Amino acid sequence: MNNSTDSPSNEILSELKFKIERIFQVFWAVEITLGVIAVQRIAIGAWEQAIALFVAMLLLTSCYFVAKKGHLKFASTILLSTVTVLLTFFMWSFQGLRDEIMLAYPSVLILAAMIGSGRLFVGLFTFIIIVVFANGYVNETGIYVNQVNVADKNAALLVSLIIALISFSVWSLSADFRKVLRQLSREYLRVKESKAEIEKLMHHDALTGLPNRILAKTRFEQSMTYLDRNKQSMCVMFIDLDGFKSVNDAMGHQVGDTLLIELANRLQDVVRNSDTVCRLGGDEFLIIADFNNNEQYMSELAERVRQAVIKPIRVGDRDLVTSCSIGIAIAPQDGYDFNTIMKHADTAMYHAKDMGKNCFHFFDRHMNSNVQEHMQIVSDLRKALKNDEFVLYYQPQIDLTTSTVIGAEALIRWIHPEKGLIPPNLFIPHAESSGLIIDIGRWALDRAVCDCKNWQLQGFDLTVAVNISPKQFRRSDIQSVVQKALEIHGLEANQLELEITESLLVDDTQELNNTLKYLTNMGVKISIDDFGTGYSNLGYLKKLEVGTLKIDQSFIQKIQQDPQDQAIVTAIIQMASSLNLKTIAEGVEHETTKNLLAGLQCDQGQGYLWAKPLPNDEFLTFIRKRAEM
Repeated sequence: MNNSTDSPSNEILSELKFKIERIFQVFWAVEITLGVIAVQRIAIGAWEQAIALFVAMLLLTSCYFVAKKGHLKFASTILLSTVTVLLTFFMWSFQGLRDEIMLAYPSVLILAAMIGSGRLFVGLFTFIIIVVFANGYVNETGIYVNQVNVADKNAALLVSLIIALISFSVWSLSADFRKVLRQLSREYLRVKESKAEIEKLMHHDALTGLPNRILAKTRFEQSMTYLDRNKQSMCVMFIDLDGFKSVNDAMGHQVGDTLLIELANRLQDVVRNSDTVCRLGGDEFLIIADFNNNEQYMSELAERVRQAVIKPIRVGDRDLVTSCSIGIAIAPQDGYDFNTIMKHADTAMYHAKDMGKNCFHFFDRHMNSNVQEHMQIVSDLRKALKNDEFVLYYQPQIDLTTSTVIGAEALIRWIHPEKGLIPPNLFIPHAESSGLIIDIGRWALDRAVCDCKNWQLQGFDLTVAVNISPKQFRRSDIQSVVQKALEIHGLEANQLELEITESLLVDDTQELNNTLKYLTNMGVKISIDDFGTGYSNLGYLKKLEVGTLKIDQSFIQKIQQDPQDQAIVTAIIQMASSLNLKTIAEGVEHETTKNLLAGLQCDQGQGYLWAKPLPNDEFLTFIRKRAEM
């Protein structure tokens, strides 16, 4: 804001300084000229003229002091008006229109244009014209006739002085003009450089210097024009870094920026000069390459890109390793315009992520139907949240020693207004990928806590277990969400159990440890769901605040037929016991399975042997009947 206000004031000060300098220059030029003429008049004995000149010089001195005080208009008016009146006096006194003094009028007008106002210039011009016509008229009519003298050396001196004054005026004017031209030239160069810089910023990424999406589109369209004429094809590779957000969050944006710059350089190294590498934003890059219908080149290029990305990058005192998922679309087969080909490459990239990341995938037509189905489900999920279409079912958890109900696992169901009951495996993946899982998980937690409190009010002291998505655990403020739900419904923290997956333990960050510790300090129980199917590690179990291991049903259902499953379950139970952790077996369907688990000293079980997941009212009926047994 200061720049915008300072700039006009600087211009005004600069103009003021310029005019003061010019007034002083003109003042001294006029004073010197009048002084020389006065001396010359004394030499020829024209004392009256000399006195008039000295009086004029004294009068002009006042303009010098007026100018020093900053009254420029007044000073220029005194200076030029005095000179004009003096010239007119001498012109009328001597040879009239043929007098040498007539040569000085143009100089006065030039100076008026340089240092005076527009009003002063017009006034002086009008005055001079009137004086000239008046002198001509009185000479023609004989009212007053000026005597014309023969030219001599005195006249020559006067003419020379006047020409010198005119030359000074012209030189000053041309100097000012040249100065303005130089300023305009410099300003033009600055504007040109600024325009080039703006053009670069518009079409290039500020961090990496790579072309951005706008320039990528332009180059794509240029290449398509050429390739279309030559019946050739072009591939577009959509590159998304895997896990870049975790690096950025854990180590800071400066490290993340360094990583992106290095990867940008590597991508440029693996392509040809004719190919284009662009950064779309965030951790997304784009490569546009014509391949002359050589599909092998596309695969080789994609593999070179993948290899370049996974090489460790040295940042400070540590080596960072990342990977990328690449989606490839071919133009014009997969789309002729830029937006279509980008959409298809993006779709292929997400399929590469679904395949486990760190790979590339070509677009094919059936992906579109999958994308449309995903978008429809996500749209319906948003409506479901708004219209309260979700419900919780509860599957009882049984103490294997006493056969009493000690709690229940909350399992979400979606009652679609047109499709009816939709199981979680059909919509949870879409909720995860769209980020809606955070809002859905928050709703499920709040409803489960509310229902558990209602059980308590009806005389059933049970715990409720709620599944927490890794995305929900990482991205939302899970501590405040849990605390708020408990406070609103008045449930004790030790009656709530949060089930997390083993994949979450891979993070092993201080933030994860702090979150788990905060929750357990509140009294909330933590269990690991589907234990044994994912990233099982004794070291993490020792460090993290976990209380229960849920043995996955894939081991339980064949425990009596498969000795290996029985050995795994036995090892999990013994390991948990040694770490003072409880175990709960999922998917118990037979009495013999229950007895075997009890014999192995498994603490709890849940499964169809006791009950399938039940709506809340049916679950209440179930626990009432169990209490009467």
